[in-house]
Amino acid sequence: PNPVPGVESGDSLTVTAEGAFSDANVADGKTVSITNLQLNGNVNYELAASGQQTTATANITKLSANVVIKAEDQSVVLGEDIDLAVTKATLSGQVSGHTLASVTLTASSTAVVTQSGTITPSDAKIVDANNTDVTANYDLTNAYQTGTLTVTNGMPTIAASDYPTVPESITYGTKLSEVSLSGGKAMYGSSVIEGTFSWDNGTLM
Repeated sequence: PNPVPGVESGDSLTVTAEGAFSDANVADGKTVSITNLQLNGNVNYELAASGQQTTATANITKLSANVVIKAEDQSVVLGEDIDLAVTKATLSGQVSGHTLASVTLTASSTAVVTQSGTITPSDAKIVDANNTDVTANYDLTNAYQTGTLTVTNGMPTIAASDYPTVPESITYGTKLSEVSLSGGKAMYGSSVIEGTFSWDNGTLM
């Protein structure tokens, strides 16, 4: 059957038009505004001045196929925190103009030395060029990919304020190895190293 009503038998006509949603947000049954109707196929016909279809409905579904949010690999010293900045994760497969505004990064652990820890991204927020939150337009169920976390021993440090102390008076001729040290602490990053200080072959003459 001919797709255009009111056409004589044997004649063939088609109508083209432009359609636009009011926004790009995901939803079912969204209104599509129809404009610029054009009649094609036979010069003996023209579109009526009124009564033409001006709207239709259609669905916009979430984008999911190629969207990936990946945590970057990081290396930290034992006990240090990972860098939680949004720049430590990447977004790919998104609509042009959309960027990653925020993301939560969770380390498996920085309390043990490892070369195979993980950094897991979650709770991402994606915005458009106007900084409008468009996260709901994406299906992020399978989008998150972990990064590798490396935790090293690093070098212990002792701050000037954390040096151990000696007694106020030491008997002349006493070996330093016989003098007790008290207080003080050494650090691996932000972690305190358990233990005590002692002399190493030191002698007070």
